[in-house]
Amino acid sequence: WSGGQSRERLATEAQALAAQAAGKVSIKAHAEAIEKLRERWKELDKLGGASNQAVWLAFDGALKAAYVPVAAHLDKLKSARAENLAARVAIIAALGEAAAQPLPTVLTYPFRIMIRPLTAHSVSAWLHAMWPALILLLLHYVWVVRSDTAFEEAAAAVSLQRAQALSERRAGRPAPRAPGRVTPAWFRLAPQGWPAGAILWKNLVAVTRTQRVRNVVIALAVGAVIVTALSFKPEGTLAEIAGWFAVTWAGAMTVIGPQWVRNDLRGDLLKLDLLRSYPLRGWSVVIAEVGASALVLTVIQLSLLMIGYLAFLGNQSMVPELDERTLLLLAAFVFLPGINLLGMIIQNGAALLYPAWVRLGSGRPAGVEALGQNMLMMVVFVALLAATLLLPVTIGGGAFLLLHGAMDGWAALPATVLVLGIMAFETALLVEWLGGVFERTDPAAAGIG
Repeated sequence: WSGGQSRERLATEAQALAAQAAGKVSIKAHAEAIEKLRERWKELDKLGGASNQAVWLAFDGALKAAYVPVAAHLDKLKSARAENLAARVAIIAALGEAAAQPLPTVLTYPFRIMIRPLTAHSVSAWLHAMWPALILLLLHYVWVVRSDTAFEEAAAAVSLQRAQALSERRAGRPAPRAPGRVTPAWFRLAPQGWPAGAILWKNLVAVTRTQRVRNVVIALAVGAVIVTALSFKPEGTLAEIAGWFAVTWAGAMTVIGPQWVRNDLRGDLLKLDLLRSYPLRGWSVVIAEVGASALVLTVIQLSLLMIGYLAFLGNQSMVPELDERTLLLLAAFVFLPGINLLGMIIQNGAALLYPAWVRLGSGRPAGVEALGQNMLMMVVFVALLAATLLLPVTIGGGAFLLLHGAMDGWAALPATVLVLGIMAFETALLVEWLGGVFERTDPAAAGIG
């Protein structure tokens, strides 16, 4: 034998190659089954079939729950950052201990079944590992076949509905609408009250009735619980990363949020003739429209800030300290609504004054021109918002410095009242002015509608 290799060694290597080849075939079959199932789910959702978001939410929750025992071994991973043999051994040992926990073991069991045939070093080991993989492959096959059946049934139902609607239309009769699932509103409108409150209610219900909002609320609640538990771990855990990420995004939302949250005049100006027909003053329509967007944006920012606050809750050595961080969070609850309201007034004012420069409706234009236009609008928006906040910040800050020597920390109270009062005065002036612009705007002359 060439190279001095024995017959037994060559036979063992041949068996290992055969086991690995068969294992690759098994894994490829699993991958194709999962990909095919994913495509069927997408098509089924497009045709009005049952949603699978609950399955993905449950899977996401299980993964997040599995992270808790794994996080206990993060310290071992941090201590093994040096690039040497001992560090690599420590990393592998820490990963092995983390994966050996009960919940990670259960979650990774199907994946380990698929991998075992690929790592078999003999035919007997491959046969021993192959039969669980074949059972898993059979379950995938049954799953895909049942998904195909559901897809065919949904496609047939949709085709029948379309054929019935076409026949009714040809006969001159109105086609009956298919019954759809109506998501109840989170809150109901009172039969009596401020008339423009109906517009505010309409814009808020339009946001809360989307399934995405419920998923975001669940994700934020689960994330808050996880980061609170991890915040009491040693320094440098993922809780701090999540906290800084949440705080950074909450600050960035002050600039990009007014362009992202658009349940206001920018969505309703295409129906300006209908809005003008309502027996409402222009200022009341403007404040109701911008108030809905400002409220949604404020809730998003405060939720992110709460997650950031909880992420650093167990950090005793952080500067600023816990009591100072609590005061900063309370200040955000006080000042953010007014700042967001002024930002939304600027954005909606641009839509009223220059409708050709602002994207109206729900469409999202793409391309280099749209990107440049959005960047220009953002720069102008930041400059106008800074100019609007300059007066209240200057007067409030000056009052705080003058009263700080006599009142110490209590000087923040009159300074806060001054800042909020000036912001309210500016808001009233801008809303009254934009209300007059709204009443004088002709849809035909402005190119709207």
